[in-house]
Amino acid sequence: MIADRLIAVIAAAATAIALSAAIVQTVRLSAAAREVVSLRTTLADERLQAAEDHAKAIEAARLTEYRRTIKQNEATAHAEAARAIHRVDADRAAVAGDGLRGALAAHATRGGAIASDPQAAADCQAAGSSAALLADLFGQCSSRHLELARFADAAHTAGSECADWYDALMKEPE
Repeated sequence: MIADRLIAVIAAAATAIALSAAIVQTVRLSAAAREVVSLRTTLADERLQAAEDHAKAIEAARLTEYRRTIKQNEATAHAEAARAIHRVDADRAAVAGDGLRGALAAHATRGGAIASDPQAAADCQAAGSSAALLADLFGQCSSRHLELARFADAAHTAGSECADWYDALMKEPE
């Protein structure tokens, strides 16, 4: 009898311990589950924040690229306008040079006429050949200067355009 009671008490104690252990494990499992949910929520929030930051960075890069492209297009348009102005100026200079060449040729012709006149030739023997030589030298100098001016204008415009493109790429757009 005592043995039966003792066994019953031990069995009840063992059941109580088992129930207590089960309750403790259930509480621990529940706490762990809450922790997992909390970590998953935190991870999802961090991923969402990272995605938003990435989207903002992409948008900022696109905006920067757009602004740089605008600056580059402005530089190209400015260079094209400068080239057009330089072409017009060079054409005007060529027309003015042609006019001066024509005037010198007329003087050379008059100088040749003076040299062919026997009366005037005695007074000025070298007038005809000197005028022709000066007209020829002026013509050569004029065309070389025109070529040099066109080259200088083209080089200056290309250098300015290059500097503007560099600024557009290297400086932070406003």
